[in-house]
This record gives sequence, structure tokens and C-alpha cells, in this order.
Amino acid sequence: MNGIENTTQAGFFSPLIRLGARSERSIARHERLYLLLGVGVFTLFAAIHACIFPLWFDELFTLFISRLSSLPDMLRAMPADGQPPLSYLVTRLSLRLFGESELAIRLPELLAYMAAGSLTYKIARRHGTPIQALFALALLLGAVMGIQQAYTARPYGLLIAFTALMFASWQAAALRQHRRFLPLCGVALGISGAILSHHFGVMHVGLPLAAGETARLIRRRRIDGWMITAIAAGLSPLALTMPMMRQSRLQLGNAILNSTVFWAKPSITDLLTYWEFAAHLLLCIVAILAILFWLGRSAASPSTAPLPVPVHEWAAVAALSLLLPVQLSLASFQTGYFLPRYAVSTSLGLALLLGWALPRLRLGGVRLFPQPVLALGAICFLLLVATSLLLSLSFEPPWHAQPGAKAVSPLLRDAPPGLPIVVASSFDFAPEWWYSPPYLQQRLIYLTDTHYALQQPNFLGDLSLKEDQAYIPLPTADYAAFIGAHPHFLLLCTREPQFNWVPSRLTNSGWRLTPIARNGTDVLYQVDRP
Repeated sequence: MNGIENTTQAGFFSPLIRLGARSERSIARHERLYLLLGVGVFTLFAAIHACIFPLWFDELFTLFISRLSSLPDMLRAMPADGQPPLSYLVTRLSLRLFGESELAIRLPELLAYMAAGSLTYKIARRHGTPIQALFALALLLGAVMGIQQAYTARPYGLLIAFTALMFASWQAAALRQHRRFLPLCGVALGISGAILSHHFGVMHVGLPLAAGETARLIRRRRIDGWMITAIAAGLSPLALTMPMMRQSRLQLGNAILNSTVFWAKPSITDLLTYWEFAAHLLLCIVAILAILFWLGRSAASPSTAPLPVPVHEWAAVAALSLLLPVQLSLASFQTGYFLPRYAVSTSLGLALLLGWALPRLRLGGVRLFPQPVLALGAICFLLLVATSLLLSLSFEPPWHAQPGAKAVSPLLRDAPPGLPIVVASSFDFAPEWWYSPPYLQQRLIYLTDTHYALQQPNFLGDLSLKEDQAYIPLPTADYAAFIGAHPHFLLLCTREPQFNWVPSRLTNSGWRLTPIARNGTDVLYQVDRP
């Protein structure tokens, strides 16, 4: 009776199992084609989003600093934005080459993230099959956290690319006995690039290096002098970035540490964002396929066994996968400020860890995730992304997109003429002003009062606007001076109360706020002196 049940079961699942086996053979035979397909699909996905989404507050600071006329001015403006110089310099080069557009501003990060994907494939492939490498590539490029940074003009694409370069070069240098010069140069370049991309870059490259080199030292029982030299050379940019980091701390960091109401304080709940660092849709597809393959296991054909991975690489990958909790812990004691994207290289660690580990998991002598499952899952995931691309192209082609139409509130375009318009939120003021036509730009203004703003949950925008007022075109005015000179004006509120301190302060002072127009959560007020 059991034999009949197994035969029926095998017959039911055999088409799926045969499809998985064909997928495995197809990827093995056409490895480069699948690599190009994977990178190409995600590049197009990120490029479309880069074209259609308007620039937001942080990205506009990247733009404003990148197009300053001199390098000394750029260096003086950078601390108030909290980033080292590399992202501004490559954005400046992109603007010179391709002109000023959303895609050109975001292009360096987009290309860097796709380079990180190719390097991830290379790293996984060195000790894995083409299926494992393609699976790791899809995990990285499909991660919610990572793909968002690919079309954002901030340095996180560069950061993960240089971390991947460091890892790939360190992997090659650790395996070789001779001809190590180029890999060691890659280690130094990857470390330097990460440090010059983000002030947390030293952690992104330092954590896996510390774990990997410790494992190598225990195994070899001697120090790799040339590797230590390459690491030391890569750390040299700290001489430039440390003074900038201290200046950023003076302008922004101390205020964050001293605030008891700041909105982005580190919290244990930030660990729940782990799901954003891997392609959770791909993992769900693979989990479902694994269950179906397990149900039809009697018909499953054996697949290629995974290759061994050196212990020191397991240590480095595990450490990189734990970057999120490590950085969260340090932020709790050091900066008092944490956003999950600061640990973006966690995606690289998880992609490599899962790409190498899943094919090795067993239950009752049966592989839980045989390579046909990974192969079929990766192909299904790529097809889903490609389908979403085709749908987005049919509904909103990027060449027809007008990001400014999304950025400017309809309430501004239809606002009564004559009176100046105060935008209550600093984060919305920047894109509203940037995308508004000239006649409207002349009426828009943001009110600053640093002492009062520091008592609110979100004051970073106010501090950055104040510190960089000499380097950015956004018009601001002192709160007390403005209301003293303007008994009547318009006020646009576009966010939750914690992002808009102006309305409550005016109300508490007796000013009359009369709503004259609404659009969703946006409200335009007529403000009159009591």
C-alpha cells in the first residue's frame, strides 16, 4: 500500500521536480547568460525607479553639495550632511557627464549596487555552483533595503559595493600563496572606498575582516604580514574622515545625544528590520518549492553536492550577517541615532550565508533545499521582477515621468496669490521648493529657530539647513523676525505633527490658523496675527 501511495505521490510531483532539474542544468550550462539576465533585470528595475521618483531632502543635499564651485566649499559643507567626500565627488562627475537629472544624480549608486551584485556572484561562485551563485545574487539585488538604496542618491550603494570588493579581494588573497599583489590592492581599495563612502564604512569592512583574519590566524598559527599591510593601507583615509566626523558630531551628533525626544533613537525593535536585508519574496518561493519537493522526495533525482567553504570565510560571512545588531548596539552607546540603512551590508552577508548554507541543510538525511529548488526559485523570482517591470513600463514609462509633478503639492499650485508661503516640514520644504516653478519658489520659505526645534522629535533638517545655509539655495528666515514682519501668510503642513513644529507654536502664541484647502493629509492654512 505504501508503495502505491509513494508512486502516486511521485507521479503528482514529478513534473515540478523535472522542471527543477531542467532549471539546474540550464543555469549550469548558460551561467554567464543567467548572470547577465539577473543583473540586467535589476538594473532596469532600479533605473526606472531612479527616473520616476522625485528627489527627497537628503538627496537634494547630495546634489547641492556636489555642484558647489570649489572643493574647499564642498569640504566645508559636508559635515552638516554627515557624509565623507566620495559620494559627492562621483555625483559631481555624473552631473558633468550626463547633465542634471534624477537618473544622473542617482547613477553612481545604481552602478555601484549592480557592481556589488556581480561581486557577490563571484564570491559565492568561488566555493559554490552556478545555482548557489545566482541564488546569492538574487538575494542581494532583490533585498528590499538594498534595492531601495540603488536608486537613492546617498552613499549606501557605494558602501555595499566597496564592502563586496574588499570581501572578494580578501577571499582571493587568503586562498593564494603567490601572485597576491592585485588581490591585496583590492583589499586596500575596498577598505578605503568604504571609509570614504560613509562614516560607518570602517565597521562594514572591519567586522568581517576581524572575524575572518582571526579564524585564519587560529588555523595558520602565524600572522599574514602582507594582509595586515594591505589592511593598514586601506585604513589611511581615516586621517581625512576623522576630522570630518568630529565636525559632524559638533554640528549634529551632540544635539542627538542630548535629546530625549529624538525620533530615531536605537531600539531593540530595529532588529525586526532583518527581513528587509534579504529578498523575502525569493525566500518564500524557495520555502514553498522545498515543501513540494520534500513531499515528492521519492521521485527527486540527486543534485550536485555543494563545495566546501573555508572556515575563515564562514566566520567573515557570519560576522557580516550580524552587522545590524552589532551596529545597533554601538549606536545605543555612541551616537544615539540609528536607521536600518546604516547596516546595508548586512544584505551582502545574508546573501552569501544563505547561498552557501541552504543547500547543506538536511532533515532525516534529505536535503531541505536541494539545488533544483534554488535554481527554480531564482528563475521564478527573476520572472516575477521582469513581469513587474513590463507592467510598470506599460502604465508609466520613465521617459514620460515628471517627478516634479509628484513632489509639488497641488495646494501650492492652487494657493491664493500674493502672500508668502511657509512650509512647516523641513524635509518636505526642500523638494517642494526644488520642483516648484520660479514664480512659486519666490513665495516659499522655511522658518528656523534652532533652540525651539531641538525640543522637537525631528530637528536634523533644521540643523542641516542652518549649518549649510551659505552653500545651498533653499531660502530660510528666522522665525521671530519673519512673524514680526508678516501679520498674514500661508502655511503648508504636509506631515505628522512631530515633523511640523510651526503650527503648534503659532497656535500657542494666539495666532489664528484657518484651513483653506486640503489634499489628503496636506493642509494649507491662512495664518493671521492675533
